[in-house]
Amino acid sequence: RVNADSATDLQKGLSFGAVGIGLCRTEHMLLEPRKLNLFQKYILTENEKYLAEMMKLLKSNFEDILLQLDGKNCLIRLLDPPLHEFLPNTITGIEKLAAELGLEEQVVIQKIKDLKEHNPMLGFRGSRLGVVNPEIYNLLIDVIFQATAQTNQKGIQPVVQIQAPFIFDLNEFIALKKQYQKLLYKYKENLASKCQF
Repeated sequence: RVNADSATDLQKGLSFGAVGIGLCRTEHMLLEPRKLNLFQKYILTENEKYLAEMMKLLKSNFEDILLQLDGKNCLIRLLDPPLHEFLPNTITGIEKLAAELGLEEQVVIQKIKDLKEHNPMLGFRGSRLGVVNPEIYNLLIDVIFQATAQTNQKGIQPVVQIQAPFIFDLNEFIALKKQYQKLLYKYKENLASKCQF
């Protein structure tokens, strides 16, 4: 299988004989400027309207990918960002984002400092992000199911696997599995694809 975070990546992989996606990294999908800007605004304000708008763009990306995977596996890893890495790291970027949100530049700088971690591999990332901010994974899993259902309506049935990143404790997994099962139940009548968590 191929690592693919876009329909273009997947097309290349399939042309070389890949039989599915071994890892689709949702955090890489956010590096497109419009999605990145919306995610930055959500991080700074925790206003879910920015998150919802970003998820709509992701849904379209997932559909483009899943439409190419009839009968093939697609493992999608839930968002695993060290949050400070998604915020601007230049004065120009900080000034621009602060102006867009009507915030003082110092507020943005302080948020970046607050989120920066000594060791982001062990800090506030991976599944802990989804447990502490459940709206992020709820919306993300929801759009994955929406994209899968719409793909199924076109007669395409990929095998969709959702991976929870960086599980350190059984309780983290249980909390996320409950989110997944609740959303799966919501969409189960509209899903022809096999889905796994």
